[in-house]
Amino acid sequence: MKIVAGTISSQGYGDPMVNTSRLDLYRQILQQSCEKNCDVVCLPGGYLTTQSKRERDKLAEILVGEAKHYGIAIVVGIDVIGKQSAFAVSWSPVDGSSWHMWEQRSSTSTDWRTASNSKSETYREKRALTVAEGKIEVLLCGEIFNPVIRDNIIERKDYLTAIIDIAHKGGGGFNWATKTMRKLAKKSELSIFCSIHTRSRNTLKRRCDPTGILASTSESDIIIESPPWAELKIWDI
Repeated sequence: MKIVAGTISSQGYGDPMVNTSRLDLYRQILQQSCEKNCDVVCLPGGYLTTQSKRERDKLAEILVGEAKHYGIAIVVGIDVIGKQSAFAVSWSPVDGSSWHMWEQRSSTSTDWRTASNSKSETYREKRALTVAEGKIEVLLCGEIFNPVIRDNIIERKDYLTAIIDIAHKGGGGFNWATKTMRKLAKKSELSIFCSIHTRSRNTLKRRCDPTGILASTSESDIIIESPPWAELKIWDI
């Protein structure tokens, strides 16, 4: 399986007016990923931004339609700033005409303690995207810190192939996320890949192997210069 993940320019991040250029970038990423025989394209949390869930669904249909054209599975973040909600749009050729819209369940290591019963129930959902080569568990930004969500993944590890974490933006606290990534990778015996927004070029494309050892690299296999730019790594698992 070839998973495309890495870094996207933070230029235009959080601005609905930039969706058009970001959709253009998305199409270029799909085209190059298709040419390189990739299976899954994973873009960061909040890759697109909308004011309403209605607009979100329209964008999701565009994302899925383009993915169907190229026959490549996707995991792409859409934020709804009017509702202060983050979502992951996921689709695979295995899904046919249906697609997933998963909402962010948790964002810190402590918010689960005061969550409502209905929110707590979502922590044990199976959010795995099925592709021809296996199943990829999808985590939205911050969910990796939730111990209940992590334990749920560990319990199902024998049915999963990899984990993808679509984060929003890197920062000083990302070292903490790296430590948690290593812990989850080791306990689940699964590789974890991350896509994220960043201001800097040639930053790390993050991967953690089942041993808990980081295999991140600053190298890119797909580089697109048009604003916003993309630097993506093709990961083989």
